[in-house]
Amino acid sequence: MKLLKKLIGLFVSLALLGAVLLLWFGKQDVLDWYTLRNYTPPAEVVALANSTSMTDYGKKIFYVNHPYIAPAGTINSECGHESSIVIGCYTTTGGIFIYDITDPRLNGIKEVTAGHEMLHAAYFRLSLKERQEIDSLTEQAYATITNQHIRDNVENYRKQDPSVVPNELHSILATEATNLPPNLEEYYKKYFKNRMAIVAFSDHYQAEFSSRQQKVDEYDKQLDQLKGAIDQARKDLSNEMNELKTEKSRLDGLLETNQIAIYNQGVPNFNSKVNQYNSLVKQTDTQINEYNTIVSERNKITVEVKDLAQSIDSRPQSF
Repeated sequence: MKLLKKLIGLFVSLALLGAVLLLWFGKQDVLDWYTLRNYTPPAEVVALANSTSMTDYGKKIFYVNHPYIAPAGTINSECGHESSIVIGCYTTTGGIFIYDITDPRLNGIKEVTAGHEMLHAAYFRLSLKERQEIDSLTEQAYATITNQHIRDNVENYRKQDPSVVPNELHSILATEATNLPPNLEEYYKKYFKNRMAIVAFSDHYQAEFSSRQQKVDEYDKQLDQLKGAIDQARKDLSNEMNELKTEKSRLDGLLETNQIAIYNQGVPNFNSKVNQYNSLVKQTDTQINEYNTIVSERNKITVEVKDLAQSIDSRPQSF
C-alpha cells in the first residue's frame, strides 16, 4: 500500500511538473487563447487581415492585440504626440491602433498600417537571439534599398531614436520593400501568404504623394527655365529700348536740322528695330503668361499634397 501511494505521489508530481513545463514553454499560446477566448474581430479588422494575406499566425498576433480602427483623438491619446505624422501604433498594454483614414485617394494605407503594427507585435515576441538574427538580416537588406521614401523614413527614425530602427526596419521592409533577400522573404512567410499584396497597397497610396511631387518637380524645372528666359528677355528689351531712344533722338535731330535725306535713310532701320522690339515684347508676354499658368497649376498640386498630408495627420490642426 505504501509503495502504491508513493507511486501515485510520483505520478502526480510528474504530472504537475509536466503541466508546469507545458504552461511555461507554451505560456504564450495559453495567453493567446485566454485573450482570444471571448473576442470576435470586427468585420473591418478581418477584412484588413484577409486583404493583406496574413497567415493564421499573423492573424493570431493581429487579433490578440484587439486592433482598433480609431479616430484622431484616440490615436493621439493612445499613440502619443510625435514630431512626425502618426497613422497607427502598437503598444504592449493597449494593443494595435490604426488611424481611420477615409480619403479614397489613400486607399490601402490602413492595410499597410495594419501589417506594419502587427509586425511590431511579432517583433516583441521574438527571443533575444531571434531578434539579433533578424536585425542582422534587415540591416543587410536595408543597405541595398534604393527606394528614397523608405530610406527617408528609416533615417528619420534613426535621427529621432536610433534604438528603434531595427524594430521599424522589421515592419517597414516587409510592408514596403519590393525586393528582399530570399532568407528574409522566407522569414516573412510566417506572417504573410503573399507579401506583395501588402506592398501593392503601399505602392498605391505612396504613388498619390510621389506622382504629385514628381509633377511639382517638373513644374519647378519649367519655371526655372522660363524665369531665366524672361529675365534675359527683359535685359534685352531694356538694351533695345535704350538703343531705340538713342536712334530716335538722332533722327529727331536730323529733322530739326533739316537733314531730310539722311533722316529718310535712317527711318527704315529704326522701324525694323521697333518691330523687333515689339516682337520680343509679345514673346516675353507669352512666356510670362505661360509662367503664371504653370505657377497656378503647381499651386493646385501643392494644395493637394498638403490636403493629403493633413488626411493622414491625426494631430490637431493649427489655424
